[in-house]
Amino acid sequence: MKSQKNPFSFIPAGTGIKYFLVVTYSPGPGDPVPAEGGNRGDDFLRVYHGSLGLRKSKATRKGFKMSKKDRKIVLIAQCLVNPYCRVHILGQNFPLSKELTNYLMEKHVGIIQYLCPETSAMGLMRNPQGRQQYDNVFFRNHCKELIKAPILMVKEFIKNKYRLVCFIGLENSPTCGIHWGKHKVNKYQTESPNPVDHPAPGDPVLAGIMAEILMEEFAKESIQVPFLEFPALSPADSAKRMKFWEDLRKVVEPGLAAGDHDA
Repeated sequence: MKSQKNPFSFIPAGTGIKYFLVVTYSPGPGDPVPAEGGNRGDDFLRVYHGSLGLRKSKATRKGFKMSKKDRKIVLIAQCLVNPYCRVHILGQNFPLSKELTNYLMEKHVGIIQYLCPETSAMGLMRNPQGRQQYDNVFFRNHCKELIKAPILMVKEFIKNKYRLVCFIGLENSPTCGIHWGKHKVNKYQTESPNPVDHPAPGDPVLAGIMAEILMEEFAKESIQVPFLEFPALSPADSAKRMKFWEDLRKVVEPGLAAGDHDA
């Protein structure tokens, strides 16, 4: 049997080349023509190997190799990635999502999100409600089911030496907020989504239903991370918004000196 010619026999042993560009070649006027019976791609590569030389594979060149020192992930409420999940009459905030996700991508932070518990239970055309309406055994069980796969994902990343930097929820969300204080009562004598104008120092502050369940599940797995809340209702130049970015940068970029950040 006639042996097959190796089209990559020109590559010296020990070069570490792992990836190749496969091309088709049609010689034009003055271009090198493959030898009779030869492999066109082989001759094309031979000619240009001689004139341009070989590069190391992209995976080993500086600037393309992913650092294993600090590989990061974040768990995030879905409405911060997909603003359409928010209650329809409250409007969407795409600039907010862009600001947050752009920063996370810039810092190479992988994003894990769970299905919006409100949308997946009540649909898009739901009315705004307070935490009281969601605080029932059925909705809590719904949240526990939704979070099973994301928590398994978090555990798998942690097992493989990734760092979960934090959870990011949304300000004034009855499900994914972190600081749900005293709220006004609506005409139906149930809790509204509107905070009271002047909360008292002794008023209770609770986490949203999903955020509370996340805290419980993380505790079971001995996972300890900060729970941050994006202050979507606060102006971009507000002290609350600046404090959020300071806290986020501290966990994403722990090497930063205090105060060494852009607002």
